[in-house]
Amino acid sequence: MREILFLPIEPIEERYSEQWLRWFTESFEKSKIPFETFGGTKTVKIKDGEFLDSAYTNIYKLEQAQEVCRYIDANRDKSFTVFCLDFWNPCLLNIAYMRDTLGLDIKIKSMIHAGVYDPHDYLAKCPVSKWGGFLEDSLYEAHDEVFIATDFHRELWRKSYGADRKFTKVDWPVAETKDRFKWSEKQNLVVFPHRLADEKQPELFETLSEMYQKKYPNDNMVFLKTVDICSSKAEYYSLLDEAKFAVSFAKQETFGIAMQEAVNRGCVPLVPNKLAYEELFDKDFKFFSIETVVDKLKYLFENPKFAPIKFTEEIRWINKI
Repeated sequence: MREILFLPIEPIEERYSEQWLRWFTESFEKSKIPFETFGGTKTVKIKDGEFLDSAYTNIYKLEQAQEVCRYIDANRDKSFTVFCLDFWNPCLLNIAYMRDTLGLDIKIKSMIHAGVYDPHDYLAKCPVSKWGGFLEDSLYEAHDEVFIATDFHRELWRKSYGADRKFTKVDWPVAETKDRFKWSEKQNLVVFPHRLADEKQPELFETLSEMYQKKYPNDNMVFLKTVDICSSKAEYYSLLDEAKFAVSFAKQETFGIAMQEAVNRGCVPLVPNKLAYEELFDKDFKFFSIETVVDKLKYLFENPKFAPIKFTEEIRWINKI
């Protein structure tokens, strides 16, 4: 049996990366697959609007690279599958270099998230775009398999680079709850579950709040951005438990973990009819403009309909890796 060399994303409590570290670790343990986890120095705190701190994530990945390369060197006769939760990890090139020059039995598999290949992503709009595409192309060639979240996700890559033969579509793990929340026990609350990044367009949520409260003042609907009042993941989930709706205006989204989490906590989702959302949600939960979302929100307030919870099957992931 191949041993898995597990390279998690830097685990950060206020994001989903710390949960993923636990989820995959528990999945490997349940399946009895041999694995080793390699990490580094963890970021203490990140600024809102950012997924990772650019300095600390490099420190983490460089320490991760040293650990895993030393381990591979000490066990050159073994067969490994390197599984990384972030395709954009340069240490994978170090591993590929060892594999290809030493003739080692190593497969490299990763999940791909943000990148220069996505024109709406931050990396595509900063100087990284001048060289990032070359890195992405090199990383792709070094991989045996790359996990993507949606067909939309695949198409973004195809438009930039063409080749997608190494892609496999698998749902991203999402924090789940098996309890269904009663509509009557929830508050007249609409939340914006995203970080305050430009590509999430929080200003449109403010516009929605003004338009809805002006048109339907008697509904006493409250609009809140989760980051404004939540200082921990527990508080974030508690707020989702109370909310009736979660709204997204994202212009960059390959799977929409924030909206998936909201659905799993009993929120009715409202999403733009584009990006990955187009294939992830039923038409009842989609809107085409800020004007249409106001009336759709009103309709669902009076005629609630719940989106199906999307459970990620552990066995699907384990079998793929």
